[in-house]
Amino acid sequence: MPLRAAAAGDGLPQAPPYEPPVWSAESAALLGEERREVLLALRELPGRQREALTLRYYFDLTDQEIAETMKINASTVRSTVTRGLAALGRALGEQS
Repeated sequence: MPLRAAAAGDGLPQAPPYEPPVWSAESAALLGEERREVLLALRELPGRQREALTLRYYFDLTDQEIAETMKINASTVRSTVTRGLAALGRALGEQS
């Protein structure tokens, strides 16, 4: 295929135009309520679980970064996060 045709995009599939998500006032209110419920449930967890979950999901740290921050082993981070998620699910009434 000549460069001119390739540059013009001939023969290449075109991406559909971007359509932003549609947000309603109701969906925004529900999202805000869910966030509030999660934060309230998170406050009830033991400190170590709360810290590990916060570092993982709010600060987006890796297991190794969390381990260094909390001064614990990476395997302890993984088990603490797993236990914290299970406790959070129970507090929010979700099935595992």
